[in-house]
Order: sequence, then structure tokens, then C-alpha cells
Amino acid sequence: TLQYTKRITDHNFSILGGTEYIQNRASSLGASRARFEYTQPTFQYMDFGGTAKDLWNSGTASEWALFSLFGSANYNYRNKYFVTASLRADASSRFSPENQWGYFPSVSAGWRISQESFMDNVSWISDLKLRASTGTLGNQEIDNYTYLTLLRKNGEQYLISRYGNPDLKWESTRQDNIGLDLGLLKNKLTFTFDYFKKTTSDILLPRSLPALVGNVSATMVNAGTVINKGFEASVSYDNTSRDFTYGISANIATLKNEVIKLHPNLPNLT
Repeated sequence: TLQYTKRITDHNFSILGGTEYIQNRASSLGASRARFEYTQPTFQYMDFGGTAKDLWNSGTASEWALFSLFGSANYNYRNKYFVTASLRADASSRFSPENQWGYFPSVSAGWRISQESFMDNVSWISDLKLRASTGTLGNQEIDNYTYLTLLRKNGEQYLISRYGNPDLKWESTRQDNIGLDLGLLKNKLTFTFDYFKKTTSDILLPRSLPALVGNVSATMVNAGTVINKGFEASVSYDNTSRDFTYGISANIATLKNEVIKLHPNLPNLT
């Protein structure tokens, strides 16, 4: 990563940029034999096993990679106005070459109202801040090669064991939030209020195919869109000015969940 910071009088700037590459490879090799002519460990090697029916060998390998570019910029004026913006671009080998890239931006802003001159005479308010944000995150947590069609051998024939989905793409979750922080009596009494809306699109789920298609495993699809929204509020009181200190806090929240889009072959989301 690279970072640059700059201060011009009361204006503070910072910029960060970076890249990341993750590669994972796993492989396994196994073999077994049975019915050895001699039971002593000296003779129990693979080549000394029983008949051809007792031979068993296996080996597998898989790999995946993730390449990322990311950057962010921050602005702060007199610890009063705040703005942050960021962008992340990820390329995952778990999707087809046409859909490997996902782009996930975010931006947030804050206004500390208690720092304004018109609040100078309101001594009982220690802190008052209004904030808002919106941002998107991506999800690529699926099995490797799910966009490819898999085959299995049955005698001299090769049969499809799972249909691939080359149109598979990143699942994304966007969260919008607006909130207010309030501190009273030198921040002994604090309140926090938030309204949020979380939208998850292109949800990655396996879709089972009808039996008439054959004996095949479920195909991964971008199954639908779900919205969660609600309010959160909390209050706390901290008394640290005496020998006996204590704190009290409480919170309340509401949540509404709504499925607004669903693949026709998926009767429900759980």
C-alpha cells in the first residue's frame, strides 16, 4: 500500500492506494491395500497388497486466486466536516472470465454540529454529530469451478454430473445508513440513533434441477434480492467523576426483512 497525507491550514487530506493478490492451491494423494500375505509391518507396503479388487488410489487438486485493487480518500476540516470515499475492484477465479471483476464503492460524510459557532452557548450539549454513508461489499464464497460443467465416467460413457453456469457473478451487499450521535453533560449521557437499509443482490445459492434432467448436482445461480431495513437506538450513562464509578446502557432495534426477487426454481430463502 501507499499513503499520502497533506495538511493545508485547517484542511486535512489523506489518500491511500494498494493492491493484493491471494492464491490458494490444495492437492491430496491417497492409496490403500488389503489382505497382505504377511501381517508383519515389514511386509505391509503398497506393492505387497492383495488382488486387483483391493487396489484403491486417489488424487485431487484445486486452486483459486483473488486479485484486488483498492483506494480511499479522506477529507477533514477542523474536525467538523468529514468525507471519506473508497473503491475496491476484485477479480476472482471462481467466476467465468467474463464475470471475474466486481466493483465495490463506498462514501461517507459527517458533520459535527457541536463544533459550529452557533453552538458555543449550548454548554449542556457536549457532542452532536450527523452522519450518513453508503457502501457496497462483494461475496465470492462459493466452491471452486462452480461456473463449469462437470462430467463423470459411467463405464465407457461420460455423463454430466453438474451443469455449470457461466453467467454466475459476484453477490453484492449495499448498505445505506444515516445516523445521529448526541452527547450531553460532558458526554456522561450519550444517545445514538441509526436508520439502515441493507440490500443484498445476486445472492449465490445452489439451484436443484428437475429430476427429468437426470441425476445431477445442484447448479449455483444468482438467486435473488433481499432487503433488510430498520432503526437502531441506544442510550448510555457513565459516571466516572467519583470514587464509585458505574455505567448503564440500553438499546432497541427494529428489523424488516423482504424478499423482492427470487429465482423461479427456488421456492423460498432460508
